[in-house]
Amino acid sequence: MTKAYQVLNDMDSQYPEHFAINARDLLNGEQIDSGKVLVPRKQKNFGCFRTEY
Repeated sequence: MTKAYQVLNDMDSQYPEHFAINARDLLNGEQIDSGKVLVPRKQKNFGCFRTEY
């Protein structure tokens, strides 16, 4: 858990604060703030345009 916290701190200064608040809220049974969830779009694969076969 400490390593994950350090990695988050290196990525962005806001992540460790959100990490700590969400952990506390989960332990207290409260609603957590998940922020904006980005779902990656699936890339379409057009077989007739492939360069490798």
